[in-house]
Amino acid sequence: QNPAAMAAPNAARKATSLMQELVRYHKPGRHFGRAPLSLASSVIQHQGSFTPSDWLKVVTAFMAHSRSTKALWLPAEDESIFFSDWAVERFGTRLVYLKGQEVIDMLHGVIEALGGNVPEALWDTMLERVKQGFQTKELDERDIYQVYVILAAANPVFPQEADRTAKGLMRILIQTIDEIEAQPVAELGPCAAKLGHAKLFYAVTKSLKGRVDQVDTETLVELLESAALLGAQVHMHVRDISDELLPELGGGALHPELAARYLGALGSLRVFPQRLGAALMPYIAPVVDVAAPSPLQRAHLLRACGRLRLRSTAVLEGLLPLLRNDMGKLTTPEGCKVLYDLFRLDLWDQAIFDSVAPRLERCRDLSVQDGINVALALSYFGAATPRRLQMALTPPMVREDEVVDTGLTQLQMVEMCVRVGHAGVTMPALPPPIQAVLNRARVTYQAVPQEYQSSKLQEEVGEILEDVVTTWKTEVRFGPYSLDFGEVPDEITTVRRVDLVAEEPVPMLPKQMIRKSVVVEVDGPTHFYRNSYHWTSFSKLKHRLLTTLGLKVAHVLYFDWAKLSTERDKIAYLKRAVAQAQRQDFIPRPRASQ
Repeated sequence: QNPAAMAAPNAARKATSLMQELVRYHKPGRHFGRAPLSLASSVIQHQGSFTPSDWLKVVTAFMAHSRSTKALWLPAEDESIFFSDWAVERFGTRLVYLKGQEVIDMLHGVIEALGGNVPEALWDTMLERVKQGFQTKELDERDIYQVYVILAAANPVFPQEADRTAKGLMRILIQTIDEIEAQPVAELGPCAAKLGHAKLFYAVTKSLKGRVDQVDTETLVELLESAALLGAQVHMHVRDISDELLPELGGGALHPELAARYLGALGSLRVFPQRLGAALMPYIAPVVDVAAPSPLQRAHLLRACGRLRLRSTAVLEGLLPLLRNDMGKLTTPEGCKVLYDLFRLDLWDQAIFDSVAPRLERCRDLSVQDGINVALALSYFGAATPRRLQMALTPPMVREDEVVDTGLTQLQMVEMCVRVGHAGVTMPALPPPIQAVLNRARVTYQAVPQEYQSSKLQEEVGEILEDVVTTWKTEVRFGPYSLDFGEVPDEITTVRRVDLVAEEPVPMLPKQMIRKSVVVEVDGPTHFYRNSYHWTSFSKLKHRLLTTLGLKVAHVLYFDWAKLSTERDKIAYLKRAVAQAQRQDFIPRPRASQ
């Protein structure tokens, strides 16, 4: 008899027996990943008999051992290698024997077995094998779709370091997405958002144009909700899908809870087509408690209204009483968000404030932006106290490097509110560290000036203004604000420090001109709450602060301007507005004692 022929089945039996011993260390439990060190030598001895599935058991069974375990370091040609790294490497070499669906099943098995502990090298090996399978036509675009969904389900297990390989799969999907049915394409959108792949998300929305009627409504709502993860990168592309949903809304097929989720998603994206908003409101207004059944959902619905500048009486009259009863069930950070959203809507609610304020004075887990937001809300309502501002501004004080441009602008608003006496607290009354935060915000500007995009209305007003006054400057900086037009003579215009200027100098209003200058603000639709002629809280605060500091502010209202048909009428309108502003009396700043 041939000794080699007899040894082969013998080795296979021993390998099978070894796998049976490793099973208890492969499955989740008390012994997971802690196989006896004595079995490592057996693995090395019988490695030639292992299948890819066997190697996955080996990797899992030893993964909990520390790298400080000397017995698990194996000698190699260049330097020693840890046993788990060696097992992952051997596992990778066996993947070439898998075909088609076996590759996808193995990837799913790896994630299921290892959870958040999939080694980065194994991610790369698995994904490269998938790409190779597509290139050799073992796998088609539907298989790549399935793999991508698996990766998204593993998020945040999926490591950023392996993202390069995943982007290769993303490019394959972008090229082949029109060959996939509409429903699976729509389900791919949330996966792309989870992995931060805005290009694929855009391809999804583009592919769905004209096919939205083939996708169920809940999937569309989930698609829009997931778009919020990508922020402004995709919001314009989502608008088309929103418009295509209108016919279904008109048919009365949308459940109020889905309508509320839809509105919340649009609020997160700051996209709110007027026609869609009009179609959503009837679903939510009569049954707010059904549309948003939990306290957190009701808080999110209020947040959507705030982001959309939507002061719907029908919604808010049903929502606010429910929120008053909910405040004890919300965390302090969520309660502070509610207070900020009330500021956005210019609504003062004493009961909600009385619930949030005491907890704010003891809160130590606000995020930087939430802290700045609630400080601005308190300052706007004149409800700030030294203790409340201290707790709200401690996060940006401690983590000042996390204050982004928007947060810096809002900090400057808070500082100006305190300085002019609008906040309900004076600067000397604040703790020195908080004074320092506000003073630094006052003198700090973004390293790169914001890019201002003039509207057509603003450009038209600017052309007419040249015939009224010749010394107008556009986008004049004044504290946290950019004034649409400022009357600043050329010889005294100052600019930002040269090292902070990107391409062109940014005009700034000199101190000696504050009480002499007239500024013109062009108030377009975004300065007002939707479907109303009432200024938003931000516009009201801006006017209050500018006039309190002595500026004479003329306002050009978009609904007035639209009624003017001739250039002569427009010139007369501007002259009246500027003359009226020049007659405004200077409002002195309150003294600290006041």
